[in-house]
Amino acid sequence: MVLRRWILNLSHIRSSEKTIPFALLAILVLSFGIFVTEWGFYFDDWPMVYLIQNNGDIVQYYQGARSFAAWTDIFLKTFLGANPIAWQTTNILVRWGAVISFWWCLKLIWPRADRQVLAVAMLFAVYPVFFQQPIAVTYTHVWLWYALYFLSLCLMVAAVRSPRRFYFLSFLSLLTGAIHILSVEYFWGLELLRPVLLWLVISENPGTWQRRLKKVLLNWSPYLALLSGRAFWRFFGLKLVDDPNPPKMLFALFESPLTAIKDLAQTILRDVLHILLSTWSRAIQPETILINSISSLASWGLVILVAILVGLYLAHFRGSESSDPGSSFSWERQAMIVGVYALLVGMIPAWVAGRQVHVGMYSDRFALPAMVGASLVICGVLLSLISKWSHKAIIFAILIGLSAGVHLRVGNDYRKDWINQRNFYWQLYWRAPAIKPDTSIITEGGLFKYVTKYSISTALNVLYLVPEGTTDLPYWSFELDDLSEGGFGSRELLAGMDLHFPGGLLSYTAPSRNSILIDYLRGRNHCLWVLSPTDADYPNLHYYTSLTLELSNLDQILPDTSNSTLPDRNIFGPEPEHTWCYYFQKADLARQFGKWETVSSLGNQALSLGYGPDESYEWLPFIEGYIHVRNWEMAKILTIGSYENDSNLERSLCAVWSRSIKDMSLTPDEQQTVTSVTSELGCTSP
Repeated sequence: MVLRRWILNLSHIRSSEKTIPFALLAILVLSFGIFVTEWGFYFDDWPMVYLIQNNGDIVQYYQGARSFAAWTDIFLKTFLGANPIAWQTTNILVRWGAVISFWWCLKLIWPRADRQVLAVAMLFAVYPVFFQQPIAVTYTHVWLWYALYFLSLCLMVAAVRSPRRFYFLSFLSLLTGAIHILSVEYFWGLELLRPVLLWLVISENPGTWQRRLKKVLLNWSPYLALLSGRAFWRFFGLKLVDDPNPPKMLFALFESPLTAIKDLAQTILRDVLHILLSTWSRAIQPETILINSISSLASWGLVILVAILVGLYLAHFRGSESSDPGSSFSWERQAMIVGVYALLVGMIPAWVAGRQVHVGMYSDRFALPAMVGASLVICGVLLSLISKWSHKAIIFAILIGLSAGVHLRVGNDYRKDWINQRNFYWQLYWRAPAIKPDTSIITEGGLFKYVTKYSISTALNVLYLVPEGTTDLPYWSFELDDLSEGGFGSRELLAGMDLHFPGGLLSYTAPSRNSILIDYLRGRNHCLWVLSPTDADYPNLHYYTSLTLELSNLDQILPDTSNSTLPDRNIFGPEPEHTWCYYFQKADLARQFGKWETVSSLGNQALSLGYGPDESYEWLPFIEGYIHVRNWEMAKILTIGSYENDSNLERSLCAVWSRSIKDMSLTPDEQQTVTSVTSELGCTSP
């Protein structure tokens, strides 16, 4: 009853143009703001976080094709530092600024189509083709450049419509346009949208088409000159040793024109279909409806909530609607034509670089410029098919609600990934409070869904707070899978070959013998394991890991740190509650340095608090500790319990008992206990 009364009250509210910015912000907050305090750093965020924390040379980091882009990081780090919540909040606000700028542009171009441009702006705000919003440090800059592009566009159109302020507005337009063009190539293709929009605005005034065309070209020429000069310098004046985004398609057109044209046509068709159609399937996947899942129900609840709010807002929006769908110059026709053109030219930078939106985990970023055209096309098509505004409002409300729902589900995945990251870094710190420089952290495969090994490497150097200004990093992360594919087998690694990463600003080189092997693959319900050669008897290790156990050098781990501020709570959050994994890590650390009383004490504390492992392997440090302090009863209980729970532990348990009693003088009763346990395990020798 309360919800029904609330909705009825909302239905009587008349929304006006003044409320549009707040309505757009509400959509963004509902779609992206729910987890703003639970998202952290991902992907390419970590290298920049390292430079911010380490006071590194950001200009040098961007040295190359995007040297000018450094200004955004230098500017933003002053206010945001390395605080993930600050970055996430700013990312949403900057995206909001880009959406408002886009709406303003549409309003200036089609001043008598208030309702249509509002629908386009709402759809653009949450169009479900870009799913990397939580990667905040990286995409705050991208949304800022996007906003500058739209601002430049708005000022250009405003200059044409305001002859008295033409030169002043044109100067501001060129200035903001120059900043985005010089910073990044993402939105270069959309620069080709300017003459089309100029034509629409200039065509409102009487005159021949030749005169209009001349005026369009005259107004566009400064922007074209700016874009052409920057593109020429990028592709011909800039000599990069290793260009990350070479114009592959242009090279292919010269080398094999027919094949290149065929491949380009195929890429265009696939990407356009993905952007306009198949990306929506992600918003309506039946398998996302899980009655027993709170997060699933919450996402679909958000779909309904956003759809209701947007539907009511649009239905009661007091704005004009350009209504002449049968005319050859109707808004709907213009929107579809301009939209298709904007979608195609927006994708030019990606296609020239040989990139595709639908291929690769992080490739949806290339669809960012296409969101302009896609929103216009979909709105133009739907509005041309439906005559009554209230029905149009319902359709758009459903689309925007579905978009909000899929963004919430993706955001929940990022939230879980940040929890996984924080657990990893805190457990690593508990297990290794300090690590000697020139140490490689090696895992079997990828640790996290949204963090690459390059990003993990820089995160490790953030975790252990290396000296300010360091570019030859003391820690790096490698994956055995990649080393194997690179032709480095276990023999080469064990022989002591150098592991290195010759990155631009940040680099790393160290002998392979200075490595620590870790088992922490996502999806496994166990704590972080720092492995050593003594784990050779454990049968459940991954194959390549088992071959390279000798590589793990625990001498690289130091028992304590002189820096009490680690890890940085501002970045990694507050220390997690001390549950089982804390006691396991501390016990394993104490075992490494032979502090058996500490191991025993930690075991007693964990047991008294009711903690225990999901995998019996994690009892091994405690069993070894109890043997060394001659608490035979606890050692026996944990040993037999572990064996009964996982019979694969037989060899590992036998090895622990054999290793522990090797140098001990046993009484007859103690010897009897040892014999009893090892016999039950089936050990070949005590």
